[in-house]
Amino acid sequence: MDDVSNTRIVLAGRPAGDPSIADFRIEQAAAPSPGTGEVLLRTRMVSIDACARVRASGTSVLGERMDLGEVVRCSTVSQVVRSRHPAFRSGDVVLAHSGWQDYDVVHGGLLKRKLYERVAPWSTALGVYGAYGYVAWSAMTRTTPPRPGQTMLVGSATGPTGATAGQLAKLRGARVVGVTSSAQKCRWLLEEARFDAAVDSGQPGFEEALRAACPDGVDLFMPGMDYRVFDAALPLLNPGARMPVWGMSMYQPPEASGLSHDRLAALLTAIVSRHVEVRGFTSHGVTPLVPELICDPDFIADMGMLMRSGRLRYREEFVDGLENAPAALERLLRGENFGKLIVRVA
Repeated sequence: MDDVSNTRIVLAGRPAGDPSIADFRIEQAAAPSPGTGEVLLRTRMVSIDACARVRASGTSVLGERMDLGEVVRCSTVSQVVRSRHPAFRSGDVVLAHSGWQDYDVVHGGLLKRKLYERVAPWSTALGVYGAYGYVAWSAMTRTTPPRPGQTMLVGSATGPTGATAGQLAKLRGARVVGVTSSAQKCRWLLEEARFDAAVDSGQPGFEEALRAACPDGVDLFMPGMDYRVFDAALPLLNPGARMPVWGMSMYQPPEASGLSHDRLAALLTAIVSRHVEVRGFTSHGVTPLVPELICDPDFIADMGMLMRSGRLRYREEFVDGLENAPAALERLLRGENFGKLIVRVA
């Protein structure tokens, strides 16, 4: 496909703080051709992810750094253009990891799963029906499931992981309190996601409002990416509380919000004195290394049924044009999006 141009967005320089448009560069190259066992993919949608912050800066605790000149990698909804693998044919739509570029060649054995619009919109594979939803589902059904009558507190509650986890906890009989960043998002949590209470972290008196929303303390706490929520919630944790942690320490450095004090002593005190159990989840364990997890048949069946029946609600926000991916990342890191942020490429 030497006559077809491949638009690629690559890392042009290490960001001093949050990545900006100036830290990326748009390049043109010939579209690659697949070898034996490979498929040529055309990107249709790309996931905008907060983990790009630490990958671009080279500070990821998981070693997932981007090199200068490297395409920004992320989960994608991609369509097979040409296949030299027996499991795929032209026109198939798949969940891939091609990143911010028009075309990519991958071995067919690395593709995570085929996508079917009759089951769920393709875009959901980048959020509620993909890695984000899988973390929420596995936490709420397998590793840290709530018990009826317990209180669950969710930070970043309108994001794809928090919103999904809170709704799954509600279905298991928990009382769910969500924290988010605007009155509009609070209304969505109450009216659409059917949380029991919602607290705006940007309003004066946030800590007092959170205590009032959790009169019996907190039994299950998913922090999200805001350290203000962590600070306010830690004193509310009940003995034996559990804390599934997704993304917080990797994606939201404390200094990003001006909260740079050390939280280790307070957390260790809670672990020892109140027997708080902490369980970490990372995309490193869900997507690149263990792709079959996103194809877990129980996850696929449960989440598909819940979405089709309307019992599980989700929010998505779309930006059109691959060239707008860096600006979309800026918006995500400023917290200006509402729901899973996705760029439609074609």
